[in-house]
Amino acid sequence: MKYLQLIVALLVGMAVGAGMQLSQAEPLKPVYLVVSSKLKGASEALEPYRRKARPLALAAGLEILARGNVELLEGNWDHLPSLTIERFNSMAEFKAFWHSPEYLEAKKLRKGLLQVDFIVAVEGL
Repeated sequence: MKYLQLIVALLVGMAVGAGMQLSQAEPLKPVYLVVSSKLKGASEALEPYRRKARPLALAAGLEILARGNVELLEGNWDHLPSLTIERFNSMAEFKAFWHSPEYLEAKKLRKGLLQVDFIVAVEGL
């Protein structure tokens, strides 16, 4: 019986220690997607893409932070005038979404409807 108490105490101590290590692990960093694109036609034409892609992106934590025309303050801007900035939970979740077979299939639905100048991802602090 006393060995049972010792084993239980040892297991509880190990569980508490593991929990403390997990709680001290570095938090996931968000990833920000910057998109320079322009719609080539009517917004409604992108609706099939939106219906298929949006739930996938939301599952990866999509939050649209900004959308609109840029105001150039310094330097040169040789890109489309409009930008979208999106936030995702982490680089791992974003990449899993971006490279998923479901999203690769959804991207086909926007072909020819959107002029994409660039799409870049950067990890947050």
